[in-house]
Amino acid sequence: MSYRKTGDLMERVRRIWGNEQMLAIAKTLIVSIRKRAFKDGKDVNDKSFAAYSTRPIYISNTSDTYRRLQPKGGRDTGRGTFYAGGYSEYKRKSQKSRSSKVNLTLSGQLQRSVRIVKLTKFEAKIDLVGPARVYGGFVDEKRPFMGISPKDSKVIQALFRDVLKDSFSQQGFRSVTVRRATRRV
Repeated sequence: MSYRKTGDLMERVRRIWGNEQMLAIAKTLIVSIRKRAFKDGKDVNDKSFAAYSTRPIYISNTSDTYRRLQPKGGRDTGRGTFYAGGYSEYKRKSQKSRSSKVNLTLSGQLQRSVRIVKLTKFEAKIDLVGPARVYGGFVDEKRPFMGISPKDSKVIQALFRDVLKDSFSQQGFRSVTVRRATRRV
């Protein structure tokens, strides 16, 4: 019986891995980030966001927020709207749901701005785009949401294994076992 070395496993992975596989990983990560931050109200550590401020605020009639969202409730001052209960009151009265849970969503603009900005065979960069890019950076400073949480990481690792298995099977491999890599410290 003869045996022949057919090459390094990582070399095989490099040959079969492409933009299509990386795109699947990136899209899944975006869905995971959006669900975690904007639906579940969790940060990059899978912890609930801190409560909204109750310090009184004033929304000016000339602000972008006022023009886009037409604040509801509060006290009209003629030049804007005053909320004695702060952003917490503003959000509760301006949103259809009366939930006080912090979920970074008022208009949906920030959530829609999470996009793939760069994609190569071995890299996907996800960032904020459009008008929300500026204020989203400030939001992320106070309530970190742009990043991979431990739960996001598990989702991506499982998908990576599935995508890798599928890619190998398309290349004619009958049985492929992809083991979870251990982290090096």
